[in-house]
Amino acid sequence: MKNSLRRTSTAMATFLVALLFTALAAVPAPAQEKKVGQTNGVDNSKMGAYRALAQHIYSDFQHPAHFRRRAFENQQATFR
Repeated sequence: MKNSLRRTSTAMATFLVALLFTALAAVPAPAQEKKVGQTNGVDNSKMGAYRALAQHIYSDFQHPAHFRRRAFENQQATFR
C-alpha cells in the first residue's frame, strides 16, 4: 500500500510541476518589445517616419524615373 501511495504521489507531483512550467511558458515575457501603434501605416515611434521614408525611397529605386518617363513617352506616341 505504501509503495502504491508513493508512486501516485510522485506521479501527481511530476504532473503538477509540468503543469506549472507549462503555465509559466504561456505567460508572455515582460522583456519582449511592445507593439507600437500606427497612423496611416507609419509607426508612432521615433523610427517610424524614417522607416516610411526609406520604404518610399526604396520603391522609387526599384522603379527608376527614366523607365516611367519612357513608358509615358511610348504611351503618348501611341495616341498621336
